[in-house]
Amino acid sequence: MANLSSKALSLLVSASPWLIVGGLAYAAAFIRPQVQLQPLPQPLLESRDEFFDAALLNDGSVALVGRQSTVLQWQPQQQQWQRHQLSPRVNLQGIAEHASGRVVAIGNDGRLFSWSVSQWQQGFDAQQVESVELPVADFASKLMAVTAVDDGFWVVGEMGAVFHVSADDLKVTDHKLEQDINLNDVLVDGNGTLWIAAEFGTLLRSDDQAQSWNELAVAEQTLQGLASYQDELWVVGNGGLAAYSADNGESWQRLQLDTQSHLYDVYVSADTALVAGKDSTIFARTNGSWQRQQLSEGSFTFAINSVRVQDRLLLVGSDLLQFSPDAQPSLSKLAVQGAE
Repeated sequence: MANLSSKALSLLVSASPWLIVGGLAYAAAFIRPQVQLQPLPQPLLESRDEFFDAALLNDGSVALVGRQSTVLQWQPQQQQWQRHQLSPRVNLQGIAEHASGRVVAIGNDGRLFSWSVSQWQQGFDAQQVESVELPVADFASKLMAVTAVDDGFWVVGEMGAVFHVSADDLKVTDHKLEQDINLNDVLVDGNGTLWIAAEFGTLLRSDDQAQSWNELAVAEQTLQGLASYQDELWVVGNGGLAAYSADNGESWQRLQLDTQSHLYDVYVSADTALVAGKDSTIFARTNGSWQRQQLSEGSFTFAINSVRVQDRLLLVGSDLLQFSPDAQPSLSKLAVQGAE
């Protein structure tokens, strides 16, 4: 009897590896593990982020657009931020809101995105955003700037691209220029005149909704940014160019700023005037004179656009900056909750 038990135990031991292999084979064939994937939380700001424009919307929120179709939603009152990702991914260069609440963002590859402020308020769903591709050249397809007007939007870009986009149904009307020059900014002044800043120091003016153009030579440097305030028209551009005209662009007064850095943005209001550009360059008019503004800490590569938010200016570019035009002006980086 003992001999029989010993033989059985020996048989069991010798067979155990095969039992294990068989069990594993059974598990592989018939058991399917359930894996629950948990999405990794996306940081609000990433190290590669750059933002190229911002708009204050009629609900009091701010929309910022930048690289790879990134849209930041900022509620200044609550200091709340959200990050959204549109598709397809292109660098977004400009954003504007129509009085109807339609928002348009434009960028590379002739891409135009549109959504409503009501979508923004109810919980923004990037999948519900309309996307349109404007008819641009394959080799020069970047849309550079957009501004809202009574009946829609004006959009400009590379190689003389000029479009009117209706606010109702996004109908696109092509007003391409005869000359193939890059167009960097667009605005409509208080008199309804359409202005476009272009390369080679060219400023374009239309008094008939882009049916005809007057070409003004402001300087030799490429013009990058425009602003209007009352009867004054302001331009900034490469090589430290900053100038204004009080006679509809017929003559210009150039600011004598101590910089040769390219300037991309100009902002003018009753209490604030500011120009901004590359290499930590920002000048503001304080107490009647223009003074270079020093960042409270660190530096920045470029600032490209600005928007008034409450009692300060938000500047976007390689960093998010804020300028307070008080009796003692201050320039600092904007603290973004949830950023890396």
